[in-house]
Amino acid sequence: MSVDTRGRHRYRSREDVSLRSATRRGRLDLSAFAYLAAPRGRSRRATTATGALLMTLKTYSGGCHCGAVRFEADVDIAEGTIKCNCSSCTKARSWLVFARADRFRLVSGGESQADYQWTPPGRDRPTIEFHFCRNCGIRTPGRGELQGGAFYAVQVPLLDNVDPDELAAAPIRYVDGRHDRFDQQPADTRFL
Repeated sequence: MSVDTRGRHRYRSREDVSLRSATRRGRLDLSAFAYLAAPRGRSRRATTATGALLMTLKTYSGGCHCGAVRFEADVDIAEGTIKCNCSSCTKARSWLVFARADRFRLVSGGESQADYQWTPPGRDRPTIEFHFCRNCGIRTPGRGELQGGAFYAVQVPLLDNVDPDELAAAPIRYVDGRHDRFDQQPADTRFL
């Protein structure tokens, strides 16, 4: 594991590669996020047959506007980010990257957060517990569960010291959360 000024590098396990493959084939749905809940494999390195490294995780710190809430998340920006058109994401203009629960750490400010839960139509319970800073009102990473595994939806603008070139090069995946079709891109993405 090497360290640079932007964060610790962590190597992805083979299970993590499945999301990148699913998104390239255009088959992203909630089940594709199962990698978020998967336990860590023995191998922290994903390689090709020739031994080349496929992707790495970096540890980013981040926080709200006033600094009361601080966190660290191990994510791979190059894997891609997500913009969703559900009512909550649209109103907040969310731009997200996902981290498994074991790759997210609240460093400070748990007491400074307020929670909001909303149950989408047709569901029996909320899918994500939204968090907000009580002081500045900024949405902080929300917690959700899929197939029994927890994850955090991290707002990309909350991350500190993201390389602008890396962020600009990262693919953005648009999902149709408004119609519960996470495997499809919405018809209109202009305002996401």
